[in-house]
Amino acid sequence: MKKRCAAPDPTHRNDGPPDVTDTQFQNGTRIIVQRRPGAASAAVVIALVHGSRHPLPEHAGLPHLLEHLLFRSAAAAGAEGGGPYHAFEAAGGECNASVGRELTLLEGLVPAGRAIGLLRAFVAGLQCLDGSTLALQNECEAIARESEGSTSGTDTDMEQQALAGSLGNHGLARAPEGVGSSALSVASVQAYWRELLHGSRLCIAVVGDVDEREVVRVSRPLAGLPAGAPIRPSAPAFRAGRLELTHAERCGQVLWLMPAPAAGAPGFIASLAANHILGGGLTSRMYRALRTEAGWCYHVASRLEHYSDAGLWWIDARTVPEVLDVCAVRLAHEVHRLAASGPQPAEIALARDYLTARLCLEEDHPASCARRLARDALYLGAPRPVASYRDAIAALSATEVQEIVAHGLEHRFEVVGTPLAGARQPASGTPTPEPGLFVRGRSAAHGGSDQ
Repeated sequence: MKKRCAAPDPTHRNDGPPDVTDTQFQNGTRIIVQRRPGAASAAVVIALVHGSRHPLPEHAGLPHLLEHLLFRSAAAAGAEGGGPYHAFEAAGGECNASVGRELTLLEGLVPAGRAIGLLRAFVAGLQCLDGSTLALQNECEAIARESEGSTSGTDTDMEQQALAGSLGNHGLARAPEGVGSSALSVASVQAYWRELLHGSRLCIAVVGDVDEREVVRVSRPLAGLPAGAPIRPSAPAFRAGRLELTHAERCGQVLWLMPAPAAGAPGFIASLAANHILGGGLTSRMYRALRTEAGWCYHVASRLEHYSDAGLWWIDARTVPEVLDVCAVRLAHEVHRLAASGPQPAEIALARDYLTARLCLEEDHPASCARRLARDALYLGAPRPVASYRDAIAALSATEVQEIVAHGLEHRFEVVGTPLAGARQPASGTPTPEPGLFVRGRSAAHGGSDQ
């Protein structure tokens, strides 16, 4: 049995925003509180550094199962005489658990007067995970049904093909969905949870009209967890390449995966701007070229995922088979053009306005704000003042955006999905790419190594 840390007086840090209190127990558990006097609602978020990238291959799928068991345990702890989930429903709020590639989140948005009770249930759920035989059977069955539904379509398969082709066996290539080994037992799940639950991997963030001292008091049982060591995974190496496959869907799809900066790393803000300019909105280059002007695609978009040591940048276009080839060429043309010439001043100005507005809206939403505070604490070491985000957005340059796009293009992995029925017919008027750009973009095909 591991020796557990004592629970002395916590340390109060002052390297974050002035309106945020940052408390740290001796074992590394962080408690971030942003008090908002008079606010009607409050958000409670517990973030645990554990996702699909972390387990060994034989434990793949356990993060998803543990997320289900954690929510079930928290719901039971907060029942207070009612049945499971009774307190969550009675609060009239929104409570949920989720797991991604790197973090497991337990979160709720409730009336401010119920925030401490919700936090108490979350803390109890962490301490007393329901790993009973019944819970294990029920949640494994639920995940199996969930996985069948999510993997029956094209999206998950195409993304997994791109991740495997680009990242190989790296942990970031593992899907958060799935239940993993069928040989799970109550003992093995409980043992895995005990090995996982360390103070250095936990952060609690509460935003609302709450008493910071009460938040710390209710969280104090977590000070008895082992400290453990911070998880320091190896960064992925992105490989360029291309793959064509067939699927049972009626539409064709072009999917790109490119590298992006890590959360908070140099270039982080520039990547947000590049994503918006390229495919993140109705004014983006890809949306205008493929949807508004040509009418080739009913869906074209790009999105970002940011993690502790890397980011994933996705570009996705879907259309009928007859114009799949022309869409793929035009999509590539737009990315190459942005990488070669950079964004226009008007595009940079609009990206600044958009990102500033999104930051403002996030500040008005307690749950979004709590998630950001928790991620900042875990990824950057301390919550980042909102003013510093505004300053970084204001200082955004066209050169930064151009460099982000050029780097992503050099390491892109493309997957083209063609429907089984009906051959693709190249459409007339296919745009001609700029000389040499496609060759340069594929010069690194199949380079790099698995991490």
